[in-house]
Amino acid sequence: MKTNGSFTKSTAFCLVVALAATSAFARTVYDAGKALKANCTSGTYANPYTDENGGKWSYHTSSAIAPFTNLGNFSTHAKTDSNQLEGWGGTSSPHLKVNITDHALTSSSFLNEADPIEVDEMVFHPAGSGNTYTVLRFIVPEDGWYSAFASFRDTSLQPASNNPDANSGADVYVTLGMAPQDTNQVSGVVSLEHVANSTPRLDFQMPVRWLKKDMRLNFAVGNNKHDGTGTPHSNDATGVKVLIVKEDEGAFYDAGLALRNNVSGSYLNPGGNMQDGAWSYLRPTVPEGVDFSTWAPTGFTYVASIFDAQCKRTEGVGFCNNMDNRSPFVVVNTNSTSVSMNNGTAQVAPQELCAHPNPTTGWTTIRFRPPVSGWYSGSIVARDVNRNLDRDGVRVFLNIADHVVESAYIDYNDKSNSTAHITFDARLLAAGEPVDIIVSPTDTIDSDATAISAIFRREEGAVYDASTSFAAQWAGGSSAHPFPDLLGGGASWNVGAKTNAQSGSQFYSMPASLSLAGSSLNWCVYASGTSQANGNLPRIALATNGVVSSDSYYLMGGTTGWARLLRGIPNEMFVHPNTPGYQSSSPTVRAVVPSDGIYRMRGHVRDLNTDVVLEVPNNADGVRCSFAVGDSIPATVLVSLDTVRNEGSVAEASLDGDRIWLKAGEKIDAVVDPGVNNSNDGTGLSVCYVKEGEATARVINVHFTERGTGKFSPTSQRPREGWSDWNKWNALRAGDGANAEIKNCSEADGETRRNVSVALTHDSGTAIAKGTSAGALFFSYVSSSGADDTYTFTISNLKKNEPYTLYLYSAQGSAAGNVSFTIGGETKGLEEPWILGDGRKVLTRFEVTSDANGEITGTFAAADANGGVFNGLTIVGEFPEYVPTGAMVIIR
Repeated sequence: MKTNGSFTKSTAFCLVVALAATSAFARTVYDAGKALKANCTSGTYANPYTDENGGKWSYHTSSAIAPFTNLGNFSTHAKTDSNQLEGWGGTSSPHLKVNITDHALTSSSFLNEADPIEVDEMVFHPAGSGNTYTVLRFIVPEDGWYSAFASFRDTSLQPASNNPDANSGADVYVTLGMAPQDTNQVSGVVSLEHVANSTPRLDFQMPVRWLKKDMRLNFAVGNNKHDGTGTPHSNDATGVKVLIVKEDEGAFYDAGLALRNNVSGSYLNPGGNMQDGAWSYLRPTVPEGVDFSTWAPTGFTYVASIFDAQCKRTEGVGFCNNMDNRSPFVVVNTNSTSVSMNNGTAQVAPQELCAHPNPTTGWTTIRFRPPVSGWYSGSIVARDVNRNLDRDGVRVFLNIADHVVESAYIDYNDKSNSTAHITFDARLLAAGEPVDIIVSPTDTIDSDATAISAIFRREEGAVYDASTSFAAQWAGGSSAHPFPDLLGGGASWNVGAKTNAQSGSQFYSMPASLSLAGSSLNWCVYASGTSQANGNLPRIALATNGVVSSDSYYLMGGTTGWARLLRGIPNEMFVHPNTPGYQSSSPTVRAVVPSDGIYRMRGHVRDLNTDVVLEVPNNADGVRCSFAVGDSIPATVLVSLDTVRNEGSVAEASLDGDRIWLKAGEKIDAVVDPGVNNSNDGTGLSVCYVKEGEATARVINVHFTERGTGKFSPTSQRPREGWSDWNKWNALRAGDGANAEIKNCSEADGETRRNVSVALTHDSGTAIAKGTSAGALFFSYVSSSGADDTYTFTISNLKKNEPYTLYLYSAQGSAAGNVSFTIGGETKGLEEPWILGDGRKVLTRFEVTSDANGEITGTFAAADANGGVFNGLTIVGEFPEYVPTGAMVIIR
């Protein structure tokens, strides 16, 4: 991932070509270099020229920078450099040519100690005066979703001894114009100015956006004398590649288009998208004393901090706080032309957002919630558009589920760092999971306005989703459950309730279905029947048309006893637990997987009771949501949603059950347990899962336990990887000394033997400190009293120089500190959840390679004086065939 113009040679275009070639979506690629080459070699020169895919290209000069309205057409063509470069403009500047050969050019009339000119690569050379700029134009052939990629590099480098001050590159501009006015719609600007003695390559990316027929994309190179301080243009030759990609229609979510449509209608916050995505415009308050240069924005209080007023500024129309039209705000340029900011020449393009934060009244946040569970990718372009030499730029963050995925610093005063490109690819997101674009203030905020283009896309991919399957079942006229997943193949869903998410909790399928009377929305409800306490609790519900009305704050409006609730999200289930302690207190959505394999479950849960919107404390304490595997395997990890309602926060969390090995017909449960004060436990829930692959690797589990007899530990816990019905853990029994070892470990089936050994040594030489002898994995352990109290563990008789995945388990008690593991010079603490995320029962994952002796060696210790425990380990990979002890192997 790159966040500014720092791609190495050809990287961007290898990426684009691969994207076009491998995607399941139909994409048309318009290649400017190939089009110019075809134009030149066809024998009939044409300007403009229509390429083989129907894309129209034209070749121009211009006497001024953007918007390039006074274009002159190149009318002559020429060949240079032994007829290897051909194009428009003659033998002197300005000209626009392309390598028409089938090989890279290592020399030319202007190339001096630079990289070769690649096949189909163009070379632009501006003039020193008059029609200075060389301009390539693409005219959009039809309405649709388009993206653009361009790469510019200085091809006229001179050696340092040959007047290095002259080697300052050229200026590069990319603009997007609206026909017929051809107005200046700036999508982004990059520059090669003031770069010397290197081979700089700067890349431009326009994220996918909706373009109308006859709109124009201009790619221009000019000499660097436009500000009166540049150097001679003789060294301004620039290598250029341009690809325009027309995407298939797909499911796109465009932040600018969404806000533009919003403000042209009823000013909703949150508002909708043309594809039902939900957009919110937020101003989370920053804690006092924050160092803006280092702080990562997480844990904001969002509900009470929503932008609550219409905002109309010269830069656009949108949302701000208290109608003051000051920062913080987020607006969209609804004009047909670009608009200038207050402090500089940079402009905000039509349908581009302008976000301005404030250090005391809120960072500007643009939040997207996907309407359907699935695989999502995204592209964000952020530009610092407020130039002020006394100011210090901004930081832009991409957060998913309140975790920072990527960030970038941008500063208008640094041309090579004034634009950031932040992308993410193929992320599994549950419906409603928040994706945030956050613009931070800096210590001086006067010039912190930032232009934002953001487009998210739902990609193709097999996702088993409860809500869409539920809605399809109901739309088909059936309310029966279990109900099949839309992907078929034996996958199904059930809705019911459990006593809680813990081991031994029976699943009760909900016996009754009904439509809730008096609802202002079209909801269906599976209820547990009148025999349960507290009426029809627990409840699970879903809007049957998959869409929640955006003009109501009531999910179950008009029904007696229902608390005021937050607005729902399309394809988000509504669940409400019963009072704690009943055998069916906790509503449960159950998935039945269709085949053997490795699965990953994803979910999102949020507290929907909205007394907090009115900022009225209601003493609600949230819920606890967890994933559990099957009926008998305990959900040893829970995600808690304990909240303090009078602080105005929305409690929500994303759950990720990564790499769960399941057999066909096994079950995964999403369980919502009630809080103590469960009358306000209305909760939004979305659940999906994917099959990540076939389970082909071998698994050995080792449990550290006290002295005793027998090969296997009586733990009922499943390993981090491995089948749920192969529940055998090799017991490493600590004994009374400083050393312990188990030899000839069995695989997780309890039957397949290997010669793998695991040894544990207390480095102090004293007896191994042991925990309880209870059977469960996290109740039996060896312990370290502090950072100096170390153990060494060695895994032997592995395949030599082979890769393995190693999981190390640790149960943190209420007073226990973190632990530290070191393998091969790499040190890690506890970083991953046990199945999905509990701060008390966690693990560390290492990807390691055995040494030349077939061994892996590591150390364990508590991270501090609070102490820590080590419960056991799982090693995944391929193991040598078992050779019985004492057997003789004869090699002839």
